[in-house]
Amino acid sequence: MPTTTEAYVARSSTGVKLEKVTYSDPGPLKDEKGEAINGLFFGQSSMSRVALVHESSCVKVDVKSRGELEVCASLGCGIQTGAGSIWNVARSPVGSSIVIFGGGAVGLSALLAAKTTAPGSLVLVDTSQTKLDIIPSQILSGVTVLNSRDLTHDGLVAKLQQLSTDGEGTDFALDCVGNERVIAAAADCLTKRGTVMTIGSTSTTQAVFKTEKFLVFGLTYRGMHQGDSVPRVMIPEMVRQWRAGRFPFDKLLTRFNFKDLEKALGEMHGGMVVKPLLVV
Repeated sequence: MPTTTEAYVARSSTGVKLEKVTYSDPGPLKDEKGEAINGLFFGQSSMSRVALVHESSCVKVDVKSRGELEVCASLGCGIQTGAGSIWNVARSPVGSSIVIFGGGAVGLSALLAAKTTAPGSLVLVDTSQTKLDIIPSQILSGVTVLNSRDLTHDGLVAKLQQLSTDGEGTDFALDCVGNERVIAAAADCLTKRGTVMTIGSTSTTQAVFKTEKFLVFGLTYRGMHQGDSVPRVMIPEMVRQWRAGRFPFDKLLTRFNFKDLEKALGEMHGGMVVKPLLVV
C-alpha cells in the first residue's frame, strides 16, 4: 500500500470515480526481505481470516444463516459486475435483444440479470462446449446458447442478427471476454442505436471496428467498472432478487473447503465449475 495518497474523485449516482492517485514512493513494493513484490490498486486479491477495511467497503447484509452468509460472500466483483452491467448500465427495456459473449461467472451473472428484464431475445455465446455443458438448465431456460468455435466472423454476425428479436440485430452486446475478435463481432451484430459494452478486459486488448457505422447508425461503445455499482446498494438488491427467486446466482457456485484451494483453482481454470466458493 502507498504511504500516502492524493485522490481526486467525482461523486455521482454511480458512486465514486477515482480519477487520480499519487504515490509518495513511486518505487516497487517490497517484502520484509527487501524483495520486490507485485502491488496493484485494482486486480489484486488476497485471502485472510481478518480484514481491515474502510467503512465505505463494508456492506451490511441481512442473512438468516451461516449458509446464506457463505453464499453472499460471492457477491463482490464478478457477480456484481455482471448483474450491474444490465441493471445499472444497459437498463434494457422490455423486449430488448441481448447477446452475452462469455459463459463465465461475469457473463452468466449478466444473463441472470437480463432474464429479469423480459428480453425479446437472449443469446449466450462461448467457444468452450465444456463450459456451456456445466451451466445448470435452470439458468439457460429461455436462452439461446451458441458455440461460436467453428464460426467465421461473418457467420457469427449473421447468426446473431438472425436470432435477434426482429432479425435486424441486437440492442445490447456484452463483451465479458476482453477479446478483440469478440468486440468486433459484438459491434457488427448491433441493430441501429445498439450498444456494445466491455465488462472485462486486459491492458493489451484493443477494440478494432469502423467508426462510420457507429456514426451513421448511432451506435455506442462503452466500458464500465464493477457494473457501475454502489456495493452498499447493489449487494442488498442482489440478495433481495435472489430471495424472490428472480436472481438464482447460487446455482453458479460450487463449494470447496479452503484446504482444497488448489483443486478449486484447477477446476475453475479447466472449465469444470463456474464460480468456486471457498468455505473455511
